[in-house]
Amino acid sequence: MPLTRISEQAYKTLQLLAEKNKESHIKIIEKALEEYRRQIFIKEANVAYAALKTDPDKWKEEQLERKLWEQTISDDLED
Repeated sequence: MPLTRISEQAYKTLQLLAEKNKESHIKIIEKALEEYRRQIFIKEANVAYAALKTDPDKWKEEQLERKLWEQTISDDLED
C-alpha cells in the first residue's frame, strides 16, 4: 500500500473526522478525494461553459442542439 506524508494538523483533523464519523482514515481520505475530484470537475465544466457563451456561433449551435434534445422528451417513448 502506498504511503503519503501529511502535516501534523492534517493528521489531527483526519483523526477527529474518523472518530466523529466512526470511519477509517482510509475511508475519510477516499471521501475527501472524491469530493475534491467532483469540485474540480464542476469548476472545469463552468469554465468551459463560460467560454462557450463568449463565442456567439458556438453558443447558437449549443442552443439549437438543446432544442433538438428537448424534442425527444415528448416523443411518447417509454423510459
